[in-house]
Amino acid sequence: MALALLGLALAPILNGLADNLPRNDPTGANAIRRTTYVPRCAYCGEPQEGLAAHALLARFAGRPGCVHCGAPASRRAEWIAVALALLFSLLWVEGRHDALSLLGGAVAVFLFLLVTVLDLERRLVLLEVVVGGGLLLVIVSALRALRLAP
Repeated sequence: MALALLGLALAPILNGLADNLPRNDPTGANAIRRTTYVPRCAYCGEPQEGLAAHALLARFAGRPGCVHCGAPASRRAEWIAVALALLFSLLWVEGRHDALSLLGGAVAVFLFLLVTVLDLERRLVLLEVVVGGGLLLVIVSALRALRLAP
């Protein structure tokens, strides 16, 4: 249950990354900052803060859609929340219950979904996502190896 809640909590971040990447601005004005992780409205492009940032919770609260223009919430944002909750829950079912294995699995699931969404929507697999995710997985694997070493 805790892993499913973690998946639901991370859904707005994944949606924000999918909405804001890639940053094709040579001036650096769109450098990674807090707004990179905030989902945006597909119609007006405004950042969705608070409950509106989490499309699935906003739908259950009876307030789905953009707080700025009133456009309906993205179905992709809702599906990402459901997919993260289900896939994170499956990490527990898989059988390894130590914290580093769960962390590595969670990072892999998050990256897989981010790459999938970016590939389907923009036909891009971003180097910064793949390299950054690879480095995170190497760090988790190294920590796990150090922990298991006698």
